Amino acid sequence: MNALLALAAWLPALIFPAATFSQLRTAIRATDRSAISVTTWALFGLANLGALALARPESPIAWLQAGVGFGVTAALDFAIVAVASSASSN
Repeated sequence: MNALLALAAWLPALIFPAATFSQLRTAIRATDRSAISVTTWALFGLANLGALALARPESPIAWLQAGVGFGVTAALDFAIVAVASSASSN
């Protein structure tokens, strides 16, 4: 059971950045970025930064999981904002 819980704890740290990276890659490849909601992705980024600030991990591994799950995802969220904003300014 402990092994299952340890694996489950890594799922958000792996899935959130992977899903967000997939969206970033799609946004970069898109020829029309007008449908990308800058507001939504900026709010996702702020929410992830807030979750990172509120996280109270009790071990170094948990800090790593929170940093990857929330910090990396926030950076990717803001990268999507930058990609979408650069398209709207052209």
